[in-house]
Amino acid sequence: MVVFPNMNNLETNENSQHKSSFAKFLIIIIILLLLAGSAWGAVKIVKNFPETFSHLASIADTVYNYDPTEEVSLVVKTDREVINNGEILSVWWNNSNTSGNYSFSYSCQDGVAIDLKVPNSDFVSINCDNSYNLDQANHIELKVDSEKWRFTDVNFSISHIRNNTNLAVSSDKITVVNSQLSTINNDYENNTEPTTDNDDVSISNTEPAISDSSEENTNTNEEVATEEITNNHKPAPVQQPIYTYAIPVSDPNGTIDLVLSNVATGYINEIGIFIETNEIKQDSANAVKFTVHNIGTKTSEDWFFTADVLGNTVFNSRDQKSLKPNERSTIIIQLPAIKEQKNSNTAIHITTDNDRNINNNYLSIFTTFTK
Repeated sequence: MVVFPNMNNLETNENSQHKSSFAKFLIIIIILLLLAGSAWGAVKIVKNFPETFSHLASIADTVYNYDPTEEVSLVVKTDREVINNGEILSVWWNNSNTSGNYSFSYSCQDGVAIDLKVPNSDFVSINCDNSYNLDQANHIELKVDSEKWRFTDVNFSISHIRNNTNLAVSSDKITVVNSQLSTINNDYENNTEPTTDNDDVSISNTEPAISDSSEENTNTNEEVATEEITNNHKPAPVQQPIYTYAIPVSDPNGTIDLVLSNVATGYINEIGIFIETNEIKQDSANAVKFTVHNIGTKTSEDWFFTADVLGNTVFNSRDQKSLKPNERSTIIIQLPAIKEQKNSNTAIHITTDNDRNINNNYLSIFTTFTK
């Protein structure tokens, strides 16, 4: 019996062999592509490796192997070379790529104080001959007060610092003009200020004490004349008194201290002179007098006073002119006619900003009311 092979099985085997060959071919192609890609990648890495290494080496050298003596250019500029007292000056400089911080300092000068403002902050007072850290800022603002001389040169410096080492320092100078001061402080020809009259309030600033030597000079002249007649000698020249007036000088770093004193009640006579009586008369032209003295070392802010007469008549003043150190004002309040009242206290209270001692800003005296 002849057995013929199964044709279906033959076709199946043939198809399996074809698929196996194709799969092997695909695998070979994929392997070749992977090898080619790996080779190309290796070539690119090798090609770029020197440049990458160079960048890394540069960073490492900057961080670890910098030279603290390297030259750094620092140029400082200002918007003006001359400013008025109390004005704001802008200062800026070139911000180099070198790491580190900047600092500001200025030389001590008698009567000079500086407030400094960095970006995004407020003005702060800084001490002279001290460094103030500016971090990475490249510009600042300065408010300069000069209250002793009419013209003052102020020297300042900007420093570039890294690891407590000055890489660069640039210095500059500005001139501050205080037009309120004389060019020669000890030659002040007119030592009195004009009297200010505000409604019923009169203010007068007292003059510096001047010794009166007229009697002394008279005796001296008589003695010289006698000597001339007796001895027939030429008389020696008579020395004239020399008066020196000093303008009160404000220390911008000083303190303000207003003191109230000499509170008195009375009346003003026919020629405008205050007569102290320590009483208030009914339906009369009464007055209250007191003195305000700045015993501090800095010019005060504007100030005002409140007067309470006999416990129920209150007067509130306008702002009064600021007082320089050792300057004083005498205040006379002309009172309207006061009707029936009882004996009581008369009290004065003065107020100003930044007064270091407010305990001497109030005084009260007992006042008699008479008909």
